[in-house]
Amino acid sequence: ILANLGSPYGIADIICGSAATLLAAVFTYLTRNVRVKGLPLLAPVFSVVFNAVTVGAEITVFLPEGFTFKGFLIQAAFVGLGELVVCYAAGMPLCAAINKTGLRKYLK
Repeated sequence: ILANLGSPYGIADIICGSAATLLAAVFTYLTRNVRVKGLPLLAPVFSVVFNAVTVGAEITVFLPEGFTFKGFLIQAAFVGLGELVVCYAAGMPLCAAINKTGLRKYLK
């Protein structure tokens, strides 16, 4: 919510962005124990998908030409790609390091 307060999209971003984050957090929590070689590979998918769809739609609605499906696909793809890079390229190595050092037992 705090990050969305400075958004140029106002109350729409506060509500939609927060809802996308909440949904992603709930589904991430529910799949936290689905692991491949000790890593929660499924968990970040929800952040990628919910944010790509929600933020992509929100950005498209506020474009000067208004909502178009093509515009939505482009915006959703860029948002999803950004989420994917952050969640997997940064998040998975961080999870691996936490597991390897034994910090995971302190984070439960």
